[in-house]
Amino acid sequence: MKVIGVDPGTAKSAWVVLEVSHAGMRVSEHGYVDNDDLLHKLRAMTEGDYQGVGVEWIQSQGRKHVGNETFDTQGWAGRFLEAAYPVPAAPIPRRKVIGHLVGSYGGDAQVIQVLQAKPGLGCGTVTGHCWQALAVAVTFVEVVAVQGVATP
Repeated sequence: MKVIGVDPGTAKSAWVVLEVSHAGMRVSEHGYVDNDDLLHKLRAMTEGDYQGVGVEWIQSQGRKHVGNETFDTQGWAGRFLEAAYPVPAAPIPRRKVIGHLVGSYGGDAQVIQVLQAKPGLGCGTVTGHCWQALAVAVTFVEVVAVQGVATP
């Protein structure tokens, strides 16, 4: 099984291809590219090659005010989910990713530590925003694909 994890941004986004087999999970590709380039990559996918796409989804954290960047990022997240069709795609809230990997009180540093500790993951070349895309892909495989839950 091959899945893509996406960490959307306002102009550039990170993505990771995660291959899953009986031997475990392994990062096969990753990048940080212009959003239009990622849209093209997602639209070029075929159902036979990829079995899922997870896109980090923004949810309210109880904040009263958010900036335009939040809305821009969420708009791109929706476009990425749409571009993945017919491959099954799921919005995955950041707090679900963190909760799954490190518990409710974790952050980016703890997420990276957990990912680095997973045997055979092959994340040695993963850097920057790609860590969050990898966390989304792992959560897609371990939670969404297993439980069939595709809602925030």
